[in-house]
Amino acid sequence: MIKSVDHVINILNCFTPEKTELGISELTLKLNMNKSTVHHIVKSLCKQKVLVQTPGKKYRLGLKVLDWGRSVSPLPKLLQVASPVMESLVKTSGETVHLAVLEQTEVYYLAKLRSERAIRIETKIGGRMPAHCTGLGKAQLAFQPERYLRQVITPRLTPMTANTITDPGRFYEEMQSIRRQGYAIDNEEYEVGLYCVAAPIRDIHDQVVAAVSLAGPEVRLRGETGSLARLVTKAAHQISEKISGLP
Repeated sequence: MIKSVDHVINILNCFTPEKTELGISELTLKLNMNKSTVHHIVKSLCKQKVLVQTPGKKYRLGLKVLDWGRSVSPLPKLLQVASPVMESLVKTSGETVHLAVLEQTEVYYLAKLRSERAIRIETKIGGRMPAHCTGLGKAQLAFQPERYLRQVITPRLTPMTANTITDPGRFYEEMQSIRRQGYAIDNEEYEVGLYCVAAPIRDIHDQVVAAVSLAGPEVRLRGETGSLARLVTKAAHQISEKISGLP
């Protein structure tokens, strides 16, 4: 049963914004699965409207997936209230603004707004990155239970650059520092030359549910850490207050 569920999830994960339609043969090749097994699962998913067949005899995600997306609370509300705050933050800072949520050991990007002078940053809406070496991830990890942090640093923290914190002791110290100051910094820990300041967003129960960040070139942002931290924490507080005030 568990293996069958894994097969279903693996098939659905093949559909991306870059590849919205796939045939049975393509799915079989991508997943290295038996063709008849793939065909059987795809047909079952079509019956449930999770997949639909196109005129070209390929398959794409169905409206059922959209229904599931609408049920992912509080993400719709979060995006609704965060958008104007993010737009204001872009204008004030002149840097790229991100919004992301924490999923296990990764951050999932919900929104991205670029300024006119922003450099190219390899992030995209719907994309994922390791939480331990990104500002958005650390800003949320720092406020998670101890058992959650143990999962993140086990078996080890993967280095992305020479600046990535990989030592468990140092990582725990970093989490404590973030809790004290209320914001996190990605000091070229994911990508050389990229600097990021992020702050946690809380719900009505004071639980950290997301994070917002400012990102740009290290040479431009490092010297402005203090002022950028004030801007991003203010934005995070504004979004938190708006979330708490929604019905």
